[in-house]
Amino acid sequence: MFNWLFTSDDVRDEIDEVRIYEISVTNTEVGGSDRCVSCLTTNNQVTECQSCTSGHILSNNTCIHCPKLTIASRVRSNDPIPTICEPCAKNTVTDDGVSCYVPCKQTFDGNVEYDLNPISTIAFHGSKLFTQKGSGYFHVFNTSICGQTSVTCVKTASSDESKRSKFQMKIDSKLCRIGTVPDQNDNKTSVAYIDDFGEELLNVSLSTSKFFPALRSDYNLSDIILVYRANSSSSQS
Repeated sequence: MFNWLFTSDDVRDEIDEVRIYEISVTNTEVGGSDRCVSCLTTNNQVTECQSCTSGHILSNNTCIHCPKLTIASRVRSNDPIPTICEPCAKNTVTDDGVSCYVPCKQTFDGNVEYDLNPISTIAFHGSKLFTQKGSGYFHVFNTSICGQTSVTCVKTASSDESKRSKFQMKIDSKLCRIGTVPDQNDNKTSVAYIDDFGEELLNVSLSTSKFFPALRSDYNLSDIILVYRANSSSSQS
């Protein structure tokens, strides 16, 4: 395992950027790889792995489409192409074999049908928070409750940031968060950072617990619980 530590030379810079284009490790004890992976080739003269189309996996040097309610996936994130079909989470479906989503009209366990179309995409503010220095800030959450539509979180670069950095300041996801800081001078807010923590939908189910009793219009209906997982830290500041 290798660790790198980078420090800033100029504390006045708001943004630091490190780019690693290549890492070469020699004289390893057991070779340069820890295992072999399947690779699709069209003929013996082709040395590079070919890609299967979306929603397909490689099996016996053939691209096959994943069965219904499953999506193409990789054993490891750095594998060249998908080789396994993973089932979608309960109460979710897939049309393309690439991603699973929650249908906007759904009957859980054969009971009441829920129509989520009016809230298919929503944005809401979190409670006001404070830093150690007493500065106030809050979060804005953008989320896609159902359907295949994604939501977007954007941070607009300042003129200085645009000159120093070219990193992407836009996230398309099912669930993303914007950290905003109020400007005391002109009653506006500025975006400090954005991050994505809804990359993978793990579970969709009904709950008998009353998490939001004051907001419930019908106490005979159960809350719908959506559980997400972030695959990696993608905060952009």
